Amino acid sequence: LRKYTKIYDQEGKSDVELGSEAQLKIQDAEDAYVFDRKEFKYDALIPIPSIGVNPDDGLYFGPGFRFVKQGFKKSPYKYMHDFNANYALRAEGFNIRYDCEYIDLFANIDFGGRLEVNNPNVFQFYGLGNETDPEEFSIGNSDVRLNNYEAESRFSISSDDLSSRLTLNLGYQIIELESIPNVKLFSERENQGFIVTGLNYTYYNTDNKVNPTKGISFKAGINNRRSTINDEVSFAELQTSIAFYIPINYFKKKTTLALRSGISTLEGNYNFYQANFLSGLNEFRGITRNRFAGTTVSYNNAEIRKSFFKIKN
Repeated sequence: LRKYTKIYDQEGKSDVELGSEAQLKIQDAEDAYVFDRKEFKYDALIPIPSIGVNPDDGLYFGPGFRFVKQGFKKSPYKYMHDFNANYALRAEGFNIRYDCEYIDLFANIDFGGRLEVNNPNVFQFYGLGNETDPEEFSIGNSDVRLNNYEAESRFSISSDDLSSRLTLNLGYQIIELESIPNVKLFSERENQGFIVTGLNYTYYNTDNKVNPTKGISFKAGINNRRSTINDEVSFAELQTSIAFYIPINYFKKKTTLALRSGISTLEGNYNFYQANFLSGLNEFRGITRNRFAGTTVSYNNAEIRKSFFKIKN
């Protein structure tokens, strides 16, 4: 028989006689036996298609989904799977990303994994520094085209309120260069593999993780990449960022002042495509992908965000 009856108890206090289809689960958490009628959540399968356009990829489109499985006393879920794939017309290639996370898989340690393929990843390399002139380069004639294959595992410990998380990253990356502009490589070999290790800390104390209107967030980490075929290419990346979300109550509609600052630096020898980049995708708006590159980058953002209407889902 399948064991549909699950009995939860604390270690050393159970005197329950189990039947053939019952299963005993030991949990010592203080809130494991507290009843909360609002705690129940449904499993969810959410379609997340991707479509967009940018100068490097051109028009891209493809399918995607997120599956969320809930579990007893698991927050924010028991496990989650993300999948996204798209095809880019100008780049003439595809991108695939798979991400998963299992809560408390090993005692109180969460486990996550990521697989990513960019075949190819296309961007313009304008040189190192913040005085590079984009007019010297033309889209199509100065493309960096590289194939990226990456696998990563994550082991995380979170605080009881899930605001703080410490994560150990272990991974492997393969880079295959298709075409590059006139830049110097530290290595004579264009195709390389890298062992990736890292330790990262995050802190979120906001009202909404996706679109916060008040609170604070902080990130800090150190990540190391070492070439498996060339000892000259090995470097560590140290990065940190902090953001404040301040509600402005002088307007009828919800308005927020969002402030963010960040800095990242590299120590060691790296290939040009592993430099720190300032990009319109992540750091600040109004520039192209990987517009500025260097050993150390810093940025500051200040935005006024205004909510006009709500959409219930």
